[in-house]
Amino acid sequence: MADIERFDNVVDAIKHLEPNHILGTCLERDGVAIKHSKLEYMIMPDGKIAALSMAGNFIFYRGENKCYPSCKASLYRIKDREDRIVALLKSYDFMVFLESLPEVQYFINENGYYVPWALAQHYEFATPMIDLTSEIAVAAFFATHYYDGVSKQYYLMKEGIGRIRGTASVMDFEMNGPLLPIGMQPFARPERQDGFGYWIPEDEDFVDYSFCVDFVQDPTVNLRLKTAMMGGVDYYFPNEQLTQMASIIKNTNAVTSMALGAMLKDITEGNSYISPTITRDDIDRIIRERNIFVVDAPVICPEAMPHIPNAFMEEGRLIVRPAYRKSS
Repeated sequence: MADIERFDNVVDAIKHLEPNHILGTCLERDGVAIKHSKLEYMIMPDGKIAALSMAGNFIFYRGENKCYPSCKASLYRIKDREDRIVALLKSYDFMVFLESLPEVQYFINENGYYVPWALAQHYEFATPMIDLTSEIAVAAFFATHYYDGVSKQYYLMKEGIGRIRGTASVMDFEMNGPLLPIGMQPFARPERQDGFGYWIPEDEDFVDYSFCVDFVQDPTVNLRLKTAMMGGVDYYFPNEQLTQMASIIKNTNAVTSMALGAMLKDITEGNSYISPTITRDDIDRIIRERNIFVVDAPVICPEAMPHIPNAFMEEGRLIVRPAYRKSS
């Protein structure tokens, strides 16, 4: 492995990777930066219309709050094969559920470019993917924060070594490569995080396809960056009803027959995602041994959930979204 450069703080790392980025100046002046989102519209190979957030340099980043020796897809970070199968089945349950939602149906019917696997990854289901972003500020947020599962909040890192990982990749518009554009979706989180997905096979590691720089977790600098980004958490993780729905699907001891059918269909078409190839007997045995209920209706009813406004709208108007963007 090539020597990894280390910087005194995250802002120095940002300046090294993107010298013209506005957040590289946040230690030299007060105030906050403003994000001017720019979406590029294009027709995808399937004829769908995509609205993609592109920084223009075709470098895609990932923030890590520690120096991890490997970078595997979320599905393959699960060690036990049977646990992987259950997690994958839950991902299918989420994707099947999404297609029942009116906003998703409308988006698809209006010829929107829809990527259910990427949505599953962004809403924290296990998939054969990792999250990347075209915006280095998003990577810097994740590299300088940790998530506390008890309070369900993000907190600043105050010590240790953080890492920003990146890869130079030209997007294959035939969609045959590992990089998956996401862009505007029926829900806000992926677009706000300038998200891209990256397929990682079970026996591969993103470490082999990426470079990285390290930085010292300086609490004063991390706080200044957070202030310049106007916090980041509320923007990157909008208070969407879908977040609650995803949590229920993940934690309910039940799966739908529709999800089971979708997973078996992919397996039949050669997309098992887990080796050795999953069989129907494998799934039936795991469901039986773990006392998982198979139901014929969604495990949640959206109409019964507390109402949360669409994160894209406020009082019927599009939100003008504050945050930062690369300077011109």
